[in-house]
Amino acid sequence: MISRGHVIAAVAGLLAPFALVELLLLSSVHVWIPIVKYLWTAHEIANAKAPIDTAAILDAFIAALLGFGIALGIARMSRSRPVPLWLVFASFFVISLTVPTLFSRDYEALLWVLSRPFISIFLVFAALGFWLPSRPQVSRHVA
Repeated sequence: MISRGHVIAAVAGLLAPFALVELLLLSSVHVWIPIVKYLWTAHEIANAKAPIDTAAILDAFIAALLGFGIALGIARMSRSRPVPLWLVFASFFVISLTVPTLFSRDYEALLWVLSRPFISIFLVFAALGFWLPSRPQVSRHVA
C-alpha cells in the first residue's frame, strides 16, 4: 500500500541529486576555491603534494549532512517503517541519476558519478536519517 510517506520519499529521491549537485557546486565556488587561492599564495601549496584529497572530504561531509537532513525530515513527516522508506528514496535517487543518461547515452559519465564516494556516503547517512526517528523513545521518569 502506498502511503503519504512513500510518495514524499519518492519525490525527495527524484529531487535529491539536483540538490546534492547544487550544494557541492556552491561549496566548491564559495568555500573550496577561496581556501585554495589563499593557501596557494600564502603557504606555497603550489609546490606541495597533499597526501589526501581534501576536496573529497568536503564533498563527503556535505553529502552526509544533506542525506541525513533530507531523510530525517521525511522520517519526521511520515511515521512509516524506515527500511521501505529508504528503499523508495534510494531507488528514486538512482532512477533520477540514470534516466538522463538514457537520452544522452553517456554511460561512462554515469558510472563515474555512481562510483564517487559521496554518493554512497549520501545514501548511508540517508539510511541513518530514516532509522533514527523510528527508534523507540525511552522516557526516563524521575520521581
